Amino acid sequence: MAGKHKIACVYCHSTVETGPHAGMPSLATCMKCHAKIQPKDSLGELKPGIAILLKHWNEKTPIEWEKVDDLADFVYFDHSRHMAPASGLECTDCHGDVAKMGRVRRVNSLKMGWCLDCHMQPPPAGSPKEKLTRAPINCSTCHR
Repeated sequence: MAGKHKIACVYCHSTVETGPHAGMPSLATCMKCHAKIQPKDSLGELKPGIAILLKHWNEKTPIEWEKVDDLADFVYFDHSRHMAPASGLECTDCHGDVAKMGRVRRVNSLKMGWCLDCHMQPPPAGSPKEKLTRAPINCSTCHR
């Protein structure tokens, strides 16, 4: 949940539960909140990120998002599978507590070993008895 206003991650990342990519918000989505919520620093100046957002809004130019958690091109990753209720995962499990970050940063390596550590955990309660791990560990699950 983002900040003191407790905005769910899926509000901005609207395709995270339905497709392979989390999606980045449109400028219009950002402005639904930031037309009114415009944090200032101790000198009363707009915080830099908000100033940039408002500049884009006023100039009607799109935001060029900077990727923080970017996987190698040879890795297949589907956000919706990881966000399914059966996965038991929360956004913070992989991305950390973004709401408390002054600037979003990568908190986990997102390398193969890190992913396998999670996949190899015992399956969630209620999983079929033949399921030996939390998620598949065969190569073709992630490398296609």
